[in-house]
Amino acid sequence: MTPNHQQRLARQDVNERQRFLNLARQVSETIGNQFFSLLVKELGGVLGAQCVYIGEFVVGGSERVKTLAACVEGAQVGAFEFPLEGSADADLRLGHPCLYARGAREAFPGDRRFAICRPMRTSASP
Repeated sequence: MTPNHQQRLARQDVNERQRFLNLARQVSETIGNQFFSLLVKELGGVLGAQCVYIGEFVVGGSERVKTLAACVEGAQVGAFEFPLEGSADADLRLGHPCLYARGAREAFPGDRRFAICRPMRTSASP
């Protein structure tokens, strides 16, 4: 086998590997999104919660939470973001769970997600 032929085979192998990884990433994102959407809907029903969401912390500039899936009053809603600072989720960033049986709006008056979710109580886990 000539060096040129070996190089061509190596490039082809890298290209095939990259195409496979791209496909796997796309499938994973699709399955993940469907899973998270189903999970928030089911959790909302089981817990009797008005608003359930799964989010990720986004850093850079101002820290915020970006939802991956959300369900409000039993209906799927589009993704939304809210600032982490002053939110009930701020302790989650530190790895601490958050539970307010009542008075969540009063405890976090600057929490903009309450305009979407309107909870009286809140619970969150890292």
